[in-house]
Amino acid sequence: MLFNILILISFTVVLVMPVIILGSGYSLKLWSSTWYLPALFGLIILGIDGYFFMNWRLFTLLESENWSDLMSFLEERIFRKGEMRTSYVRTLIQTYFVRGRVKDIEPLEKLLREKKPALVRKFALELGMPKVLHKDHADMVVFFGEFADQQVPHKQWIRFFHAFGVLMQQEHAEGREELLSLSKDVREPVLQALILYTLDPFRTLDSEVLEYVDEQKELIRTKYSRTDLDKELSSRRENIAIVIMTPLIKDALNWLFPGDEE
Repeated sequence: MLFNILILISFTVVLVMPVIILGSGYSLKLWSSTWYLPALFGLIILGIDGYFFMNWRLFTLLESENWSDLMSFLEERIFRKGEMRTSYVRTLIQTYFVRGRVKDIEPLEKLLREKKPALVRKFALELGMPKVLHKDHADMVVFFGEFADQQVPHKQWIRFFHAFGVLMQQEHAEGREELLSLSKDVREPVLQALILYTLDPFRTLDSEVLEYVDEQKELIRTKYSRTDLDKELSSRRENIAIVIMTPLIKDALNWLFPGDEE
């Protein structure tokens, strides 16, 4: 309501100013040639108001951080009413993490696969996190392997978790090759540090790994300080993979910058 009042006041000022400055005669000519602008403005306001009222309950629960009621509201909309909007799915996944209800992500994944598979691709990283947290390495390999070659958000993190799952299944040679290949594509320093840290235990088994890890480790340290990467870690909290992997990432940073451990 306040937003609408402010917009209407601003628009009224814009309409009245030509009368004050140029006089009513010229203003009428100006308005007759630009009549479509107020109409367009009105449509935009109606669109914004309509979006707000359609999502009023969602915004209210988010603002009050009422996670329990928010979760119930979204489950009702998605599971029982079939309203699988992107905003609903994203918010429900985030709410499950906040409430510690990670296991409930798996029924959501199943529903999306049946009804709206495009959203499985869009939220592939988030939907795969229960498998990471449960240390279900076979499921990690299958799930993340499905999306590793697709154009999906956070693709490099998805490739990392696939390779990590392969390693945890004792497929060391294949996992090493995947991580080496991924490392050469990654530009995100936090993920690069994590990949190198994961590769480091294999340095005694593979001379290529030894040389590559030492070279890339030094390259990162010339570009970034420990403080830089700590700030990067803190600023990327919207990425659920970083939140979940923070303890391992901090171990990687301690390894990368010995003597600067937190």
